[in-house]
Amino acid sequence: MSNWKTSYCIGEEIEKIADTGEIYESPEWSPEDVVEIRNHLEDILRFLGKEDADIVYLSFISKKKQVDICKLLKVTQPAISYDRRKVVQRVNFVIYLLSVIDDFMDFLQNDSHKFKEEHINILILMFFSTSFTKTSQVLKCHQITCRNRFNKILSELKKNGHSNISDIFENILKNLNMIKKTVYRKR
Repeated sequence: MSNWKTSYCIGEEIEKIADTGEIYESPEWSPEDVVEIRNHLEDILRFLGKEDADIVYLSFISKKKQVDICKLLKVTQPAISYDRRKVVQRVNFVIYLLSVIDDFMDFLQNDSHKFKEEHINILILMFFSTSFTKTSQVLKCHQITCRNRFNKILSELKKNGHSNISDIFENILKNLNMIKKTVYRKR
């Protein structure tokens, strides 16, 4: 069995589930692709909480059956099914964020001087946390104030011809707290 880095929450317990012995190969992947995919997976997992990383590892990397995952994590099948759906949503959102990070970084490098430093700080914090709570905590302001400033920044972005950047943040608004790291709860 693999000693994949992300199994840090369940640790050695993962070895108690029998490995199916099946090897999942894709005729389209070369050995170089596997390294690249692994590197991208690490980028994605950094945005997820420990429980989500365990679900990704057990369900999608180790290809364990839900019944086995239920036994290992001591939860019901509906709970695992729900967690898997939420993890897929989170991973898809993280993939979206990773796909637009270069656009956002270009904006910061080339056009951030056109905005107040406080506004740029809000954009950066919202991009990486997708949370008004975390953003307001870091900036030491009230959440309502943070949200109002954020909405004002969105209007400024649209008005100044940065619709691609405002689209990114409107997508973040639709997915607030999607990537927040959760505290690992006892099951």
